[in-house]
Amino acid sequence: MEELKQVVRRFWGEHTMSDLLLCLTILLSISVIKLAPIVLVVLLLWSLYKRKSVGELKMELFSPLSILNYLFILFFVYHLVGMFWSENTAFGWMDVGMKMSFFVVPLIAIIGRFTITRSQLIYFFSWCLTFLTLVLFLYATYNSITKKHTGFSYFYESEFSAFMHRSYWATYTALAATWMLFSLFSKGKKQFKKYYFLAWLVLSVSTILTISKAGIIIWILLNSIVVLHVVIIRKWKFFGLSALAGMIALVCFLFFSNSRIAQRFQYIPYSISHIKTEGNNETESNAARLIMWSTSIKIIKQNWLLGVGTGDVKDELISTNLRLKNLGVAEKKLNSHNQFLNTWVQLGIIGFTLLLSIFIVAFSIAIKQKSFQLILFGLTFFITMLFESFIETQAGIVPFCLLFVFLCQQSQRLESIPR
Repeated sequence: MEELKQVVRRFWGEHTMSDLLLCLTILLSISVIKLAPIVLVVLLLWSLYKRKSVGELKMELFSPLSILNYLFILFFVYHLVGMFWSENTAFGWMDVGMKMSFFVVPLIAIIGRFTITRSQLIYFFSWCLTFLTLVLFLYATYNSITKKHTGFSYFYESEFSAFMHRSYWATYTALAATWMLFSLFSKGKKQFKKYYFLAWLVLSVSTILTISKAGIIIWILLNSIVVLHVVIIRKWKFFGLSALAGMIALVCFLFFSNSRIAQRFQYIPYSISHIKTEGNNETESNAARLIMWSTSIKIIKQNWLLGVGTGDVKDELISTNLRLKNLGVAEKKLNSHNQFLNTWVQLGIIGFTLLLSIFIVAFSIAIKQKSFQLILFGLTFFITMLFESFIETQAGIVPFCLLFVFLCQQSQRLESIPR
């Protein structure tokens, strides 16, 4: 425990106010979400006060890494452009306000001075999630003792994920768990290995208890990538296979200890083989996703160039589902449940291209720098956006912008894939 105290003291003493405000914003974005935009504005004002010199700004503006910043800003600006053909301006301006992070965060990265490294930022994010998960376990235990519900219902699904929607929580904990597993097998101080293992275990259990299919799929995929990395590149076959055995044992234990976890995945083949995309009142998550994907594609075929407008995406999805007699999803007012489809419905092919370009540039940076961290983060957000309209709420927007932008900016202090 003394080692952790020393790390915290050193972290606090070595970093600037800009670094600490950035870390605070990240912490709030995964806990007290409503406060995150407020601190983000404070960080912007502080960055303006402590801004880079004119010469440094010129170098920053013409840096190849700034392409990602410009894509984020353009994605926001195009939401403003989409207001010109929107009828529901109230929803449109609300969406524009919610997407302000796509403009503010890259602006902060361009003008601000930061000394925090890529790995330090990822460790801060991961340890915060570990601590918050322990808080959730304590909260679930308290509710199980004091509330009328019997059994362990407070340890599963939305009852457990108190900070945000469970699919968002599962995405973040799966990512953090993967990083802890990677750290466990990386070269470094041996005294921290036990903490990495415990953090991986806590975060992994948290991911599975949400019973979020997307989160569990991300957890399995990313942890498997780390295991393959350990076995193939590091040549540590014993440790890699031991980690794989541990993953399988954990999944089997949790899946068989609660029938709801297994049932969520058992419904998938049935939903795919029996899906009706018209005249379907089903609201079960698998069927609802397939219906919304089909509805979104139908709208895209009619509005592929410009989309329906920034403010009309939800109205168009509801009205189309009502016309197709998909009354269940229409009543629940579901979005596309795929960010790429949702953006294409909203902003047409230009909006879709801008969003896709963000990932293409990020992956190109990761490959060029041989950054395993960026690859993990890029894959996580890309996969979750295939199953969720991830950047339609602050719980997705703020962490996505902060992590994606700042992790890609730290090239001069990056840590490459260890061999």
